[in-house]
Amino acid sequence: MIKCLNCKEVSGIVKSGKSNGSQRYFCKYCKKYFTIKVDEQKKLKTKEGITIKDIAQKLGLGISTISRALNSSDEIKKETKKIILETAESMGYEKNLTAIGLVKQQSFNIGIIVPELKSDFYSTLISGANHILKNKGYRIYIMQSEESYKNEIANTNALIASRVDGIIASTTFETKDFSHFTRAIQKNIPIVFFSRVNNELKTPKIAVDNYLGACMATEHLINKGYKRIGYLGGGKDFNIGNIRYQGFYDTLRKYNIKFQNKFILREDYIIHNSSQYIHQYLMSKNRPDGVFTMTDTIGIEVLKTAKNLGIKIPEDLGIIGFSDHIVSRYISPSLSTIRQPTMEIGMEAAKGLINLIDNRDDINIEFEYTTLLKPELVARDSTNKL
Repeated sequence: MIKCLNCKEVSGIVKSGKSNGSQRYFCKYCKKYFTIKVDEQKKLKTKEGITIKDIAQKLGLGISTISRALNSSDEIKKETKKIILETAESMGYEKNLTAIGLVKQQSFNIGIIVPELKSDFYSTLISGANHILKNKGYRIYIMQSEESYKNEIANTNALIASRVDGIIASTTFETKDFSHFTRAIQKNIPIVFFSRVNNELKTPKIAVDNYLGACMATEHLINKGYKRIGYLGGGKDFNIGNIRYQGFYDTLRKYNIKFQNKFILREDYIIHNSSQYIHQYLMSKNRPDGVFTMTDTIGIEVLKTAKNLGIKIPEDLGIIGFSDHIVSRYISPSLSTIRQPTMEIGMEAAKGLINLIDNRDDINIEFEYTTLLKPELVARDSTNKL
C-alpha cells in the first residue's frame, strides 16, 4: 500500500514511471507527483503484512491480549497497552477494517448530520465525537443540512444507503417530522441526537441544560439591575427555543420582575433574517433595558443594531446570548453569553452511539435516555453595568 507523501491518501495513487532508480507516483487527490526509493518501497511492502499474530510473537503475549489492547479495551493494564500500541506503530501495523467489518458485519463508518459548519459550535461538537470514534476505529462522514429539512432528509437517506453503523444528528430549525430518522432505526441503524434534540423518537439525547442556562442568563440581567427585560428567539414550534423561553419566563416570576409581552419576540424569521425586525424592536419608545436572546447570533445582531441607533451598551441596554459564538468574544462591546460544553456533548454522543452499536442485540440495553450537561455563565462587557 503506497501512501501519498503530500496528502497521505492511499486509494488514488498510480505509478508514473521511474526517476533516478526510484519509482515515481501520481496522487489523483492532491494532483502531485512524488517518488519513493526502492529500499523504502520494500519496507513499505513488508509493513503491509504485519498482523496481530506478528505483534504477539514479538512481545510474547497472547493474540487476544494484543487484540483487546488495539481495540482500547479497559481489561488491559495501561502499561501493557502502551507497550503494545508503541510496538504496533513501530512495526507498521494497520487495522484491516474491511476484514473486521466482514466478520462483525460492520462498515466502521458513522454519519454525523449538523445544520451548518460556519460556526465553531458544530465543528467543536464534531471534534468531540471524532475524538471518541477514531479511538474505536470508526471513520466519520460529515453531512451538512444547511438548516434545510429537505437536505436533512437527503442526508439521512444517503447515510442509510451507505450502510453506516450509526448516525449522530442535530436537526434543523424546520424539522417537525422525524420519519426519515425512523426509517434509519427500522433498518437497524441506531441514532443519537445531540445539541438540538426532540421528544419524538426513543433514542439517546445529549444536550446542554437549556432551561438552566436560560435561568442563569435572565438572573444575570436581574442581578445587574435591569428591570424591563425582553426575550428574542425562534417560534413556538422550535423545541430548544421553547425550553429557553420557559427558563426566562420562570426566572422573571421568581424575582417578581414584571413580564411584559411587548418585550417578547418569538418568530422563526428572527433566526434567519433578523436585522429589520430587531431595528423595529429597538426603535420602540418603550423598549426593554435588558434582552436575553435565544442564540448568540441574534444577540450579536441586537448589539450591532443598538450601536447603529446610538443606544449605549450596557448603560441603556444589556444583552446576553446563548452558545458562546467565537465572534461574541471579539465584537465590541463583547457579548455576555451562556457557554455550552460542546466538546463534551460531542464526546458523550459518540459514547452513547458506540454503546448502542456494541449492544444492539441486547434486549436490556437502554435505547432512550437524556443527558443534560451543565452550562456556564460568561459575563462580558454587554452586561457590565456599574
